[in-house]
Amino acid sequence: MGGALVLESLVLFHWCERQGYGPLGITGISMGGHMASLAATNWSKPIALVPCLSWSTASVVFTQGVMSGAIPWKLLQQQYFSDNSYEDELSKLIQSPEKNRVNAAFQLGQNFSRNYPSSVIKMEELQSQFLKPEEGVGRLHVTAAAAGRIQSQSPPAASFHSTSVGRVLSSTVTVPLREDQQREVLDFMRGIMDECTHLGNFSVPVDPGLVIIVVGKSDAYVPRDSVLSLTELWPGAEVRYIDSGHISAFLFKQSEFRKAIIDAFQKQTMRYYS
Repeated sequence: MGGALVLESLVLFHWCERQGYGPLGITGISMGGHMASLAATNWSKPIALVPCLSWSTASVVFTQGVMSGAIPWKLLQQQYFSDNSYEDELSKLIQSPEKNRVNAAFQLGQNFSRNYPSSVIKMEELQSQFLKPEEGVGRLHVTAAAAGRIQSQSPPAASFHSTSVGRVLSSTVTVPLREDQQREVLDFMRGIMDECTHLGNFSVPVDPGLVIIVVGKSDAYVPRDSVLSLTELWPGAEVRYIDSGHISAFLFKQSEFRKAIIDAFQKQTMRYYS
């Protein structure tokens, strides 16, 4: 979705220029604000950018914010720990043996995402080495070696079903995971999402001084404390804080968004059109 939006935005920017429109700007709210930021990083000219109620990465939205409660973490944990063969293979990509499990899982997620879809194909190949077909039924059971990843005392009640798109783990695993295992899954997922959505992985806008970010002080959907700020990534950008949460800002603070848009265009006009 992000890649398609960037391409479509570039097409629109070029069309506006050919039609003689300008100055150009882009804005959005919440996920739309993040998408606007992605589009602006790929434009080769100064552009007014006003991302509202968004920040530097989408990973914290789904791993720390309110939306994290909507993620089926138990299923993801079961899938992650059902077979450690592909994780062992990916762990070779980690350079330093001193890295702790949290950072290791985070980097595994990034590498998994960076090498997609070949990483999925590799995982399938490794699974075939450790999984055996059930007699008389077209499904695959986790072997004892893989079961030890979840609980060494007893095998899990889990199975991999053959489907047209690959092997999907059924949701019958009920073995509880330790807190450190849950954290490892969380950081693996955050690594995948940061690889795809973190603005630090994209170019800096041509003129960060034309960027005005509007955020809510009490925004529980988009946590900001644990990640790099946009002003660190884009020196010269301005952050405006409004006294509201995510939903209340959308409902009652849109005048603040409009003011930021006007101000960004005025900056652009003074710098490049006067």
